[in-house]
Amino acid sequence: MNYNEFRELVANQPLTLAYFSTDDCTVCKSLKPKVLGLLKDHPDWTLTYVDSYESPEVAGQLLVLSVPVIVLFVEGQEAGRFGRHLALDDLEHSLGRFESLLQS
Repeated sequence: MNYNEFRELVANQPLTLAYFSTDDCTVCKSLKPKVLGLLKDHPDWTLTYVDSYESPEVAGQLLVLSVPVIVLFVEGQEAGRFGRHLALDDLEHSLGRFESLLQS
């Protein structure tokens, strides 16, 4: 995926969670199922997985310099970012908060 394809994908969804990772990241592998579990309770969010090695242009344009990184987009604009040492409670709170803002 190149940066233009990524921007188009994000622009066409009201809520997008971009999960930046690599195949060799052990932290990423343990975090991803937990994030997927959170998204089951927040079905309004669209998940897009970005492998930083396979899509370096996307990672570079968004200044993703390490993994895992989760970037939340609301109506095409970055609204939140969570790095390697994130608290899942904080992520879940943000997911719910942005859903509520869009619904009001």
